[in-house]
Amino acid sequence: MIERSYVKRRVGEATVGPGGSGPRLALLGAFLAVLLLGACAHRTNPAQELNSAVAPFTDSRDQTIRLVAQEKHSLGAADLNSLAVAYTPLEEKSNAYAHFLVISVSSASLSADQNNQCASDLTAAIDTFNKAFARIVSSKQTASVVSSAWVAPFAANVASYWGKYGAAISGTSSQTKTDLTNQLRNKTLWPNYEDIATEPLATPPH
Repeated sequence: MIERSYVKRRVGEATVGPGGSGPRLALLGAFLAVLLLGACAHRTNPAQELNSAVAPFTDSRDQTIRLVAQEKHSLGAADLNSLAVAYTPLEEKSNAYAHFLVISVSSASLSADQNNQCASDLTAAIDTFNKAFARIVSSKQTASVVSSAWVAPFAANVASYWGKYGAAISGTSSQTKTDLTNQLRNKTLWPNYEDIATEPLATPPH
């Protein structure tokens, strides 16, 4: 009669076979699990990353609108006209860049030369606006300025974003492209001067 021996194992303990293959398999499984989790964690959505990519553009727009809105409620007629003259070229160059971004997504094609030109034009427009704005509010001790330092890195990020997602955008549906372009318009288009601060200031409580 052949005697069979049984070895009791604790729950969760790997079976040890010839050469200790059980522990090796357990370690391999754990390593693969880490790789898979890491891959999932690094998957990004083009629309979500687009929000982050255009944030400097949006922040610059919002800052400029706040400055213009504040001065529209405090300047005289002559200075208001000067403010409109100062703001309008900046609005035009900003929207030219925004329009370029929208067309690039909708056509799934990005021109590196045009991207750089739009960035150069916008930088110059911001600097020109700052000089004009400083003259208009010269009675104040310090005039706020809109930084143009973000534009060159932004243009580089546009190229980087396109290198990462250009092929994916090209293969997306028309509806997805429409969603992305609508998102871009919302984040990058600048309003007309006439549309800024059209509402009356709230009366402070007494």
